[in-house]
Amino acid sequence: MTIPRTHVEACAMLGVAHDADPSIVTDRHRRLSQLFHPDVNPGVSSAGLRMQEINAARELLLGEKAAPNEVDPTPARTARPRERSTALSPEARAREQRVSRTMHELPYGVYVLGTVRDGDPNVMVADWVMQVSHKPRLVAAAFEQDATSLANIRASRVFTVNLLAQETGMDLASAFLQPKDGSKISGRSGDAAAIRNKLDGVDYDTTPDGCPILHDTHAWCACEAEEFFAVGDHVLVTGRVIDGALIGEDEALTSVYTGWTYGG
Repeated sequence: MTIPRTHVEACAMLGVAHDADPSIVTDRHRRLSQLFHPDVNPGVSSAGLRMQEINAARELLLGEKAAPNEVDPTPARTARPRERSTALSPEARAREQRVSRTMHELPYGVYVLGTVRDGDPNVMVADWVMQVSHKPRLVAAAFEQDATSLANIRASRVFTVNLLAQETGMDLASAFLQPKDGSKISGRSGDAAAIRNKLDGVDYDTTPDGCPILHDTHAWCACEAEEFFAVGDHVLVTGRVIDGALIGEDEALTSVYTGWTYGG
């Protein structure tokens, strides 16, 4: 990922919601610094660039220069308190703070969902994916209502779930965070708003239906979409698992390791 230039790109870089409080932004910056700071990655040439990206995202979201990083090698587990909202009563503010902090602690896997439409494959990073039935084996995944991947699944009725590996998954996921349709990001124009192929330079195979299976992944499964449910601001898709395989011996990548969250 390159240096973020917009609010949306900065949120994607740090893995925070578009309306995240400054305390959440600061806490996420600290967590990512613990992973990528050059002081804890001696000899890794990309560490310096990654910290520039992380620092730029923090500056953009907070509107101030990031302080020098003092890296605590012990991973953080406690979210900092959110700032109060003057639009809520004291009781409602306290409840909102409790609920938000609780939801941020729910752990998720980090998945890349593969889809296809008219022979054109696509991928997206997703957290809200889980098994929901044994017989038959069903998984469910939640999509934003305007997601390209959701439109692809509605058209083709198939998708793949790639569970990323801990060792390589964060770099791989970073390449897929931005949407296929650049015009969905406010403030972009010209080439930045064009349709892009997120799989350029990525090694992958496909299922017989054409859905991507990443080479550098921990495990994958292929699914046939069964039902679509409108759930709040997302659409929940259930899929029958028809194939799958365990690829790597590394641990699976989860939000416990990355510090990223899509909850709150």
